[in-house]
Parts: sequence; C-alpha cells; structure tokens
Amino acid sequence: MEHNFIPCSKWIKRGVAKAKPEVVQLSKDELKGLVDKAKSDILGFAGSVKNADKTDVPQNTDEDQFGMEDYDKDDEIEDLAGIGGLISLDDEDLDTEEQEGEENDSDKEDDEIKPNDNLIAVGHVTGDISVLEVYVYNEEDNDLYVHHDIVLPTVPLALEWLSNIPGSPSSGNYLAMGGMTPEITIWNLDLVNILEPTVKLGRFSRRKKDRHRNHGHRDAVLDLAWNTKMPHILASGSVDRTVLLWDLATAKAATQFKDFEEKVQTLQWHPTEVNILMAGSCDCKLRLMDCRLEEVLITATVDGEVEKTAWHPTNQFHALVGTSNGTLCAVDCRNGSVVWQVKAHNKEITGLVVVGGDSITTCSTDETVKVWSLLESNPHLKQTKQTNMGELHCLSLCPDNPNIICIGGSKKSCNFKVINLSTDMQPDADDGDMDVEGDANIDDGT
Repeated sequence: MEHNFIPCSKWIKRGVAKAKPEVVQLSKDELKGLVDKAKSDILGFAGSVKNADKTDVPQNTDEDQFGMEDYDKDDEIEDLAGIGGLISLDDEDLDTEEQEGEENDSDKEDDEIKPNDNLIAVGHVTGDISVLEVYVYNEEDNDLYVHHDIVLPTVPLALEWLSNIPGSPSSGNYLAMGGMTPEITIWNLDLVNILEPTVKLGRFSRRKKDRHRNHGHRDAVLDLAWNTKMPHILASGSVDRTVLLWDLATAKAATQFKDFEEKVQTLQWHPTEVNILMAGSCDCKLRLMDCRLEEVLITATVDGEVEKTAWHPTNQFHALVGTSNGTLCAVDCRNGSVVWQVKAHNKEITGLVVVGGDSITTCSTDETVKVWSLLESNPHLKQTKQTNMGELHCLSLCPDNPNIICIGGSKKSCNFKVINLSTDMQPDADDGDMDVEGDANIDDGT
C-alpha cells in the first residue's frame, strides 16, 4: 500500500511572511546538479549507517509508526529520501518541467500573502516523495490552500519556526526541519522553487575514522525546540539518545546531553525559566535539564514511552505528558512525582498543546481529538471529535487564535484538516472543517 500521510506540521504567525515571496529561477543544469547531490548525500548516509559499529550508532528495536527501523536499507533509501521520483529525470524531462514551472510561477507570483494570513508548514509523505507544503490559511475568508511546496531530501519528522539563522543580520521567516537523517535543515519560507536549504546543522561523516569530529547527531532527529527567550539557541532530540543545543550564531552544537537510555522524542522549553528544558524519551522517562549548568535536575518515570509534553498553563512547576499507552499525566518537576494521570486515549498520544489559559487538546492514533479542562484537580474531558482521518500523527496550534488547530493523519483521501475548537468539536459534525483530500490543493475561491 502506498504511503500518504502527514507526519508533522507547524503554524506560522501572521505578519512574518513576505507579501510576495521571491521566486527562484533554476536552470536545467542547476536543477539536475541539486538532484544528483541530494541523491549522493542520502545514499552516502545510508552506507555509513549500514557499516557503522553497533556502539557507534544506537540500534532502534522499537516498533515505529513511521517505519524508522527500515530507513537505512539500501533498497528503500531512494524512496524514503523523498527524491525517488526525481532521480531518473533526463534532459527532456527537465526541459518540460522547467517550462511548466515557469508557467506555474507566473501564476504564483500573484498569490500575495495578506497581513491577516497564517502560514502552515506541513510535512507530507506520498509514495516515494517527501514534500514540505506551505499552506495559506485565512480565518476571516475561510481560505486554505497550498501557496508553494518544497521537495525534501528526507522524510520530515519535526518542524520548528525560526526568526534567526546563522549568518543573517536580520530576522526572517525560516523553518527548521528534522527527519530520517541526522542533518537538520533550515529553509527560507519566503523563497519559492528552492531545492536546497539555507543552512544545514550537523553532518554525519561517511568515514569511520572521522566520526569523532562530528558536531551533530548520528541518527534521525525526532523533535526540535527553539528558545524564543534566547533566539540563538535551538534544541534537538534524536534516535541516537542525545539532546543537542545548537548555537545559531555559529551553526554549531554547543552542548550535548547523553543521559538517555532510549531515543528522545519530545522537547519543550520552560515558558519563563529560559535555561530549563524538558525532554521525553522512549525509556518512559521525563527529564528536566538546566542548560546553563549542563546537568539533569529531575528524572520522572511515567506509564509508557513519552510521546508528547507541554507545560501546565496555570502551574509553572507541572509538566503535562502524553504516553504511548494513551495516558495523560501531570508531573511535579520539583520532585519528579506524578500528580495525576488519566486514560485519555485508547492508543498513543501523538499531539498535546495548550489551548487558552485553562485547557489542553490531545490527539491520538485512535483517530480522535479531545479537549480537556484543567480547572479541577484532575482533568475534565470537555469535547471529543472522531476525525475519520486514519491514525493521527501531529497536532499544531494557531499562534494567533487558541481555538484553531490543524491535525495530520494517514487516511489517503483525507489526511489534513484545520479545526475550529469552538465550533467544530461536536461528534460526527464536519461543518466548518477544511479538508485536504489526497494531493488536491484547495483553491482560494478567487
């Protein structure tokens, strides 16, 4: 069965995107050169992982919903790399695609981004292609459509918005992406028709004798967290059982935490304590780290692998945790004790965000979205929605309206939705949902 799912998404606040993104014109030779380079990089990494010592790259024995166990197999690497459909292009194909691209570009230049538009960056895996789709969402006009997209060199697993990147003296509109390979790529969302990222963080050496010189992860990157209080710091968690803190001023990893027994799946900076970072991993542990002292302060054990985390909206000492068993719990980060826990979903929790000042929203591979009130001592279930989107893989909150979310799933005919929690959460009610069916773009209605 052909893959068609949404593994990750990220809302981008209004007003940061250029009204008219710049269209990059690529020649036939430039296009072919970039495709060949992407193929070489991916196949090189696959060979490095295959030949590495067991002590050099941690072995992942867990079942994984994205099939990560198999991502380093030679016979599948071209497909999972997201460039399989481009590798075989000959000169005639390139000429045709270049002409079609020029026609499409002339249309897209008219797609002006309005001041009240949000962007939504969506990782989309369809067949052997991985794409970053940049949607425009306008709440007032009820519009949702793909503005432009970027063919990715690997399956995307984590997205994080940035205003600062290495070497740039001014703020911009950038997206950091972690995926199946160790390298973190940063893309300029104000550019259309790009095939190469603006910045790459970390690189896995193909030569065994050079691996001690690596300044990055050694396996897939599962989550990213930007420190908005200290915007030159980006945290990343990986299958290699480490957390890295990147200095965006130098594009180098400044700090490494290696206190994990399994892959690190989720990261969250504390909303007020700028040096405090929590990390959840597949060893059923939540760790609170002081990045200034470079040490782990508290370790808590929860019921299942830690899938998602968030800080409690009204208690700065409590962390909220969603697990692989569908358990939702609160952990007191002063002593590591579990304050409360409930069976929130029938399967693993794949999304957890704070909505408003006293509620959270969760999603799961059981195909449901739920809204919980935290006003009482234990969470109270307020609303449930059966999405009919297959297994849900991601949940992201609009930064300009806490009642609007987007979710990504695995059902080919309907794998992406924007939902208004204030109007669209009645059971079996689809009115107001904006669906993307298959690969079709939603027109803006003009």
